[in-house]
Amino acid sequence: MLNNRTYLGHCVNGKRTVLSFKNKRVVRKAEDEWIVVENVFPPLVTEQLWNDAHERLKTRKHESTTGFVNLFAGLLKCDHCGKGLGLSNTKDHSNYYVCNTYKKKGPTKCTSHYLPYDDLYGLVLTEVQRALVAVKANREAFIQSVQAKLNAGDESRRKALEMERDELAARVADLSKKYRQLYDDRYKGILSDRMFMELFAECESERISAEERLEAVQQTLTEQEETREGVELFADIAEQYDDITELDREILNRLIAKIVVGDRIRENGRSTQKVTVYYNFIGNL
Repeated sequence: MLNNRTYLGHCVNGKRTVLSFKNKRVVRKAEDEWIVVENVFPPLVTEQLWNDAHERLKTRKHESTTGFVNLFAGLLKCDHCGKGLGLSNTKDHSNYYVCNTYKKKGPTKCTSHYLPYDDLYGLVLTEVQRALVAVKANREAFIQSVQAKLNAGDESRRKALEMERDELAARVADLSKKYRQLYDDRYKGILSDRMFMELFAECESERISAEERLEAVQQTLTEQEETREGVELFADIAEQYDDITELDREILNRLIAKIVVGDRIRENGRSTQKVTVYYNFIGNL
């Protein structure tokens, strides 16, 4: 059920095929070869619920060799190499995290990023409580504050992207007209075969380049719009919780996208470590 896109209202065909005309053994095709027709009938689950479920599947509970349940499995990332942090424990069963790259390949590839479990738990709990209090105290003020942060410096970039999108769309339309003109000129004998092929190849190369860039620009604009909508979605989710006194997997999966852990830095006899919580839809606060 959790992997059946039919529940989203989509019709999926072509999952399997036979090896050949002679060999009738049925084999499963790669997912990118499936034929998917979207929105064929009313969905039984929303796209958001589907995505939430699959995010939770990626970060299922994991137990250490001592039977300790790792609440933060799959959420921790090293700020240096980008890999995950794995759970370890001492002889007295004190749990802590270290960078997986450091653990597997040694200090020449990355540093330990040592972080005790209890320290992480307390920090994340405080951060989540702070975010939920901000939403409940004044939802509208929270939304405006986060939107202002997300949009800081993005407005001019958004306008530039919109202008580029319009210019690219116009250029693709012009190239389509140029195709027709080239065929007309070739038909009338104005262009030789050689000249036609050279101009056609040049036109085709420019068209492909323009369409690829247009797709990338449109994707960026779409992501920016989804980010703005995500602020309200995060607020909706946050309002579903009362005062949180402890963390569990449901809270972490619904609210947090990742937790980026820095290495310990010792200066003037003090040890500091940067840990940044990135929330779903809105990033870090």
